[in-house]
Amino acid sequence: MIRLMCGLALAALAACQPWPGQVRMGKPVSFVVKEYPLGAEGRLAADLTQALAEIYAPGHTVLYLQPVGREFEALGLAFDEALRARGFTLLPEPAPEAPTVTFVLDRLDEETWYTRLAVSEGWIVSRAYRWDGSGLTALEAARTRGGEDGGHRD
Repeated sequence: MIRLMCGLALAALAACQPWPGQVRMGKPVSFVVKEYPLGAEGRLAADLTQALAEIYAPGHTVLYLQPVGREFEALGLAFDEALRARGFTLLPEPAPEAPTVTFVLDRLDEETWYTRLAVSEGWIVSRAYRWDGSGLTALEAARTRGGEDGGHRD
């Protein structure tokens, strides 16, 4: 039942436009909730990197990773490091030739967290996680791509 509820919530998150607090001056922004499971950065960064690697070819793709606020925090730094280690080239500033990547980490309830990765070219990947006190367990994932056809769901 929990997996079904998380799956439905993720499908809704993946299909919707950015919500209040995620849009600044008409553009999506990165956001990480202030308190999240201690030590989860590595796991989350690896999952976010894998999601991008399933869409773009590492070693052949230049991206701009939008930081959270003015500074990267722990998850942003781990994500940046994981992308570079996987072979992605990251620009220090946005550029027209490079897709902009934004990411969100937030919680649905006391034990359930989610990530949302959005790429300026229309890709959105959402995933839920369950925290059991000792680690994160990945639950459902949803990937969509918006476009002229109104959206494509994988």
